[in-house]
Amino acid sequence: MEVLVASLGDTVVSALFRSLVDFISSTHFLKFAHKDKISSELEKWKRLLLNINASLEDAEEKQITSRSVKLWLSELRDIAYDADDIIDELATEARRRQMMEEQDPSSPTSKVKRYISSCCLSCNPSKTVQFSIRMESRLKGLTVRLEEAVARKSYLSLVENDRGRDERMRERLRTSSLVDESHVYGRERDKEAVLDLLMNDCDDGVADIGVVSIVGEAGSRILVTTRNEGVASIMATCGTYHLKELTNDDCLSLFARHALGTSDFEGHLNLKVVGKMKNLQVLSKFIVQKDGGPNIGELKGLLYLRKELSIRGLENAVDTRDTRECILKDKQGLESLELQWSDVGNGEKVMPVFSMLQPHENLKKIRITFYGGTKFPSWFSGPSLANIVDMNLSNCRNIKSLPALGRLPSLKMLSIEGMNGVKKLDFEFYGGSIPTFKPFPVLEVLQFQNMLEWEYWYYPNEADKVDGAFSSLCEVMICNCPKLQHLPRFLPSLLKLAVKGCPNMADSVMSFPSLQELNIENCNKMVPMRMVDLTSLTTLRVRNLPDLTCLPDGFEQLSGALQHLFISNCTGLTSLWQKVTECEDVVSVEPVKINGSSPSSSPAGNEKIQVHNKTRFPVSLEQLHIESCPKLVSFSETSFLSRLRHLKLRDCLVLKKLPIWVMSRCLLEDFEIEECPLLEHFPRESLPPKLKRLKIQGCINLCSLSEGLMQADNNKYTSYLEKLEIIGCPSLDNFPEGKLPTTLKVLKIWDCLKLEPLSDRIFPNNSSLEYIDIWKVSTLVCFPESLYKLMSLVELNINDCQHLKFFPEIGLPLPNLSTLNICNCVELKSLSDQMSNLTSLKHLTICDCPSLSFPRGGLPPNLLSLEIWYCKELTKPDSEWNLHTLISLQDLSIAGGPEIVSFPDEKFLLPTTLVSIYIAKLQNLESLTKGLQNLPSLEELEVADCPKLRRLPGEGLPATLGRLCIRNCPLLENLCSRNKGKYWPLIAHIPCVEIEATDI
Repeated sequence: MEVLVASLGDTVVSALFRSLVDFISSTHFLKFAHKDKISSELEKWKRLLLNINASLEDAEEKQITSRSVKLWLSELRDIAYDADDIIDELATEARRRQMMEEQDPSSPTSKVKRYISSCCLSCNPSKTVQFSIRMESRLKGLTVRLEEAVARKSYLSLVENDRGRDERMRERLRTSSLVDESHVYGRERDKEAVLDLLMNDCDDGVADIGVVSIVGEAGSRILVTTRNEGVASIMATCGTYHLKELTNDDCLSLFARHALGTSDFEGHLNLKVVGKMKNLQVLSKFIVQKDGGPNIGELKGLLYLRKELSIRGLENAVDTRDTRECILKDKQGLESLELQWSDVGNGEKVMPVFSMLQPHENLKKIRITFYGGTKFPSWFSGPSLANIVDMNLSNCRNIKSLPALGRLPSLKMLSIEGMNGVKKLDFEFYGGSIPTFKPFPVLEVLQFQNMLEWEYWYYPNEADKVDGAFSSLCEVMICNCPKLQHLPRFLPSLLKLAVKGCPNMADSVMSFPSLQELNIENCNKMVPMRMVDLTSLTTLRVRNLPDLTCLPDGFEQLSGALQHLFISNCTGLTSLWQKVTECEDVVSVEPVKINGSSPSSSPAGNEKIQVHNKTRFPVSLEQLHIESCPKLVSFSETSFLSRLRHLKLRDCLVLKKLPIWVMSRCLLEDFEIEECPLLEHFPRESLPPKLKRLKIQGCINLCSLSEGLMQADNNKYTSYLEKLEIIGCPSLDNFPEGKLPTTLKVLKIWDCLKLEPLSDRIFPNNSSLEYIDIWKVSTLVCFPESLYKLMSLVELNINDCQHLKFFPEIGLPLPNLSTLNICNCVELKSLSDQMSNLTSLKHLTICDCPSLSFPRGGLPPNLLSLEIWYCKELTKPDSEWNLHTLISLQDLSIAGGPEIVSFPDEKFLLPTTLVSIYIAKLQNLESLTKGLQNLPSLEELEVADCPKLRRLPGEGLPATLGRLCIRNCPLLENLCSRNKGKYWPLIAHIPCVEIEATDI
């Protein structure tokens, strides 16, 4: 019996997204994309994918306890696969055009070349245009799906993963596609036969190159695998090899590897079986095939199956004797069952098959996908599913009416999606007329998605609000149901409601007294304030409601509980709440006090502040996030949010000023303002007294900061600021008078050409700064001597500071500095001669500093990693570098050194602790030398883009080497070819060898 046992871990989502980000960032791919004017869309992809990927690790953990997170991951998996398909098409088209450009019409062509030219490489301009138009549409469609996924992520409270430098460095090293041959079964003879075909000369009189020559010299081979005999007959020039079925013994070995993680059943004698394996207990996936493959009847004898079973390919199960018997009902150990048909080509003929798949009453979870019948079998809502806890019905498009699922006494989670034939949920859905029965008695989570024809949702007992159906319902999500007009009016236990993509959802009165979280997206007719009894609501998210101009009347009912308010993509929003009338009463409020003192710059001083008493905003609000509201002009000055802790304003194109209360009358801890181009000034008042994190980004006309940002000698209040980020503010030219708060730990200044971020004036004597990141600041000429005051500094990054020339003469007496990165500082002449005093420095990176000379005092002694790229004044490595004295160095990376001819040369000793070496873009490098043999810990060696490299050490490479990668070194490629190259005997022992030709 042939079976497929497989499991797809949720980490595949992370892997897919990481690979997609890497691929769309590659140079040759972006070149093609730029020509076809799709690069902007791909950049959006990259930004969105990185955003999503940052939270995947947390999502994969939380999906165990959160149904919403699990569904989000499932949608991401679909998006990733679709994106992968699009990338494949783009890559194929890019190579097609490249091959057309490089094709030499004068050279002889084989039948394979002629076939490719006629069938694959037709450069029809109209087809190219059609491809571009079609692809642009698909790209934009997937961009929308990615944006929706990012928007949903914000609702799931996922934590972004900020990995450290060591992990990022490991990811720089290329992964291997080498197969673990210990897990390959029954292909020894096949392997020998295929190798013979590849290695033997082809003597067909037609082609001098096996199969087809794209890049390379005579003797190259391309291996084509296909299930199509026609393709094989056209493509093959060296013969065709037909793979045979695995033997029974090999099948058992393969099965044991997947089921038990071993090569056989020794130690598991209870599972050692003959014939149909009747004692089998675990079978995750069974694929029904036709034409002699596994048929569904083979499951009947497996009496001891337990846990989960997925049956795929049910469209191949025909109405025979196999489908006239109940083949699952006797399997008491099964807890989870998935039944899946093909999405095309199955209709009423599938009903007999479905009827015979009645499970045992112990089943707890069931998923039905692509069932093509018009109704479910009679057992589907009966006693057989009495213990079902989780049910998912997906894309059963011919179903007209849902079965009586309300009768299921144990059902807690129900997800229904893609049921395009369903127009209404009526009496039958709840279970019919059973007077004493309350439908869905324990249902907690209910989700409807992509119900394109659903219009009406009947709800019993909603007139008198008695405790009837859905008495335990906590969470409802309705997504992309464009014709649905109403929700049930009374759901007493509902805690969380999300309605998205329902443009016809009417503005009706609804009562949800227990509701805590409400998400409304793309439902322009649904105004949240028409709901009543929202006194428990703590979180409100509103997105893509273009007709919303402000939060309407009734918002005051939320004043006691609402803590989190998110508004995004509401293009008509002009103000946050309705204007307050002149006749309102005013009351006196004491100013905010911290440690018994008032902010000295408060305009009211110690006097009471008069504010309006009649509010139209929730005084309990702690988090306010407004994004992409291009008409939002300002906030009201007559009201303030005294409990506000977190405020984020982003992409508000006409916002010109901030209200005074933001700075002086609330207890903000986090404040982010991004992409507000008309904002010119911060209020002059002091910062919010408990502010810990301040981020200002993309405010291109901002020319002054709050005076309260800095600490002056006469300031009496205590600052709590720990993190300050100023990014993309080219009009900002100076900090206010005073010094940065002593509490500040992180300072990031990016793309602020006029701002002087490092000066003696701004650093206090007892600074707590741990991290400084400066990028694209033209005013930085030299490091201030006050840098030595930063005794807590751990990481210093300086990038793209074009006028930086010198380090301070006194050096860098920074006892805790562990990471120093300096990149693209073209005028930097030298590092400090006191670099050797940085005994805590572990990671040093110097890139694109063409004028930089080597520090006379040597390098820091305790480095773990050293990267030197494109620094042409740093002459070839010699004894002056004294690398052999770096007794802790593990990673060495050198690129762009034109003077290096051999590596390492006799005068250039490497530390014996090295684990990884990466060298690239060495235009004159000709040989790797025997000095590599002196590295007993070397595990990884990668050499790239060295056009003159032609020699490996005759003594071989270190025995400890686990990976050797040689990329784009054309003179060495043939010499290292498998089994034939001159150097193959020297490298054959290395587990992972990657010899890659020049990129197309």
